Amino acid sequence: MDNHPLVSILIPNYNKAPYLRETLDSILAQTYINWECIIVDDHSTDESYQILERYSQKDFRFKIYKRPIKLPKGGNVCRNFALEKSKGEVIQWFDSDDLMLETMIENRLSNLILNNLDIVISYITRRSESGLISIDKIEEVEFASMLSSVFEVKPLFLPQCCLISRKYLDENKIEWNEQIRVLQDVDYELKLLSFNPKFLFMKIKDWFWVMHNNGLNLGSKRFEESNLSSIRILFEIFSTSKYYSDYFYSNRSGFFRLVKSTNKSYGLVWFLNIALGGYYLKYISLRKLIFQFSLLVIFYIFNFSVKFKRLVANYSVNQFIK
Repeated sequence: MDNHPLVSILIPNYNKAPYLRETLDSILAQTYINWECIIVDDHSTDESYQILERYSQKDFRFKIYKRPIKLPKGGNVCRNFALEKSKGEVIQWFDSDDLMLETMIENRLSNLILNNLDIVISYITRRSESGLISIDKIEEVEFASMLSSVFEVKPLFLPQCCLISRKYLDENKIEWNEQIRVLQDVDYELKLLSFNPKFLFMKIKDWFWVMHNNGLNLGSKRFEESNLSSIRILFEIFSTSKYYSDYFYSNRSGFFRLVKSTNKSYGLVWFLNIALGGYYLKYISLRKLIFQFSLLVIFYIFNFSVKFKRLVANYSVNQFIK
C-alpha cells in the first residue's frame, strides 16, 4: 500500500433526506482528498435520491447507485453491493445520518499505514439532535475485552469506528450477513475479530453517531418480537465461533452480565439457551426448562472442561430442542 491509497467510503441509504446533506458535507470537508464515496440507495420514498444526484454532479467522487431490483431489500444488501462496486485499497463504512470530523480519514489512514495494520478503531461518540455529546471512553482495550463485548451484545466499537484494509476483508471473505436486519453490526464486528487482525484502538473522538428521536437508534428496540429471527441467527453464528465456547463456558462474569442485560426482554429461557449453544425458544415445556437449568448449575458450579460442556450442550440441543 502506498502512502496515499484510495479510500472507499461506503454508505447505504433509505429515507434519510433530512440528515443526508450534513453527512455528505462532512465527507466533502475531509482533509484527506483521495477518496470515493459510494452510496447505495434502497429505493427511498423521500427526496434522498434527488439529493444524492445533486452531490454526484457537484463532485465526481460521489458515486450513487440504486439497489438492483433483482437483489432483496435491506441495508446489508446495499453494503455488500457498495463493496462490490468500490475500488479502494482501504474501506470506511458509514451511515447516511452520521458525521465525520474533518481529519477523520487522514488520522485513521496515517495510523493504518505507519503501523502496517489491518484495522484502526476510534471511540464511539454520540451526538443528540440538540447537540449534546457523549463519548464511550475506554482506557484499556485488548482483543479479549473487544471480543467479550461483542458476545455480550454491547460492542466497544461500531463499523463506523473502523478504517479497514481491503486486503484483510478480501483474504478472509468478510461481508455483511444479508439475513440479519438487527444487530448486524455485532455480527460484522465478530467477523472482523475472527481472523486475528493487527489493530490499533485510537483514543480519539473523530466522528459523531447522531441520535434521533431521543436516542431510539441506540438499539433500544432490538429485542422486540419482530426481530427474533435475526437475533436467533446471530446467536447461532456465535455458537459456531471458535471463541464462543471458551468465552461463555469459562467466563462466568461475562455470562452473567449477558443474563442481566437480556433478562428484561427474554427471561430465563433466553439465557439458558445462550448457555447451551446460542439457540432461542419462544415456547418451552417445564421438563425442558428444568433440564436446562440443571445443566446450567452443573456448568457453573463444577469446573468441567470446555469440551465436555460443548458435548453436553450439543446433546441437549439435539434431544430437547425441536
